Amino acid sequence: FVRGVLDNNLKLTPPNNFKILNYMLSNELEKAINQSEIVIARSGYSTIMDLVVLGKKAFFIPTPGQFEQEYLAQRLDDKKISPFCAQDKFTLDELKRVSLYSGFKSIKSETNFEKLFSLF
Repeated sequence: FVRGVLDNNLKLTPPNNFKILNYMLSNELEKAINQSEIVIARSGYSTIMDLVVLGKKAFFIPTPGQFEQEYLAQRLDDKKISPFCAQDKFTLDELKRVSLYSGFKSIKSETNFEKLFSLF
C-alpha cells in the first residue's frame, strides 16, 4: 500500500501480511504496479493515464469531494473498463467485481522530439 505522503515516519501499524509505504520513487512505483495483478487507486487523471500505458486492471476509490475523480471513476465503470465504489462503502468483496471488467489496454506511443521541437 503506497500512501503518496512525502514523510519518512510511518505512523501506521499494518497487519503482518501487509506492507505500507509512505511513498515510492517513480521507477519503484512502476515496478510495483507491473508486478500487481490489480491496482487499487484513486481515480485521478494522471493515475489513469499511467495505468493505461501499463495496461493494468484497476479498482478505483475516488477521493471524497473530488468531483473529477468521481466522474472519471463512474465513466470507466459505465464503459466496463474498471469498477469503483465510494470510500465509505469499500469492502474487500468489492474487488471481486474487477473480473467482470476489461481493464486498460496498453497504449504504446513514441514521441518524435525532433518533429515536436522543430516548432521552435
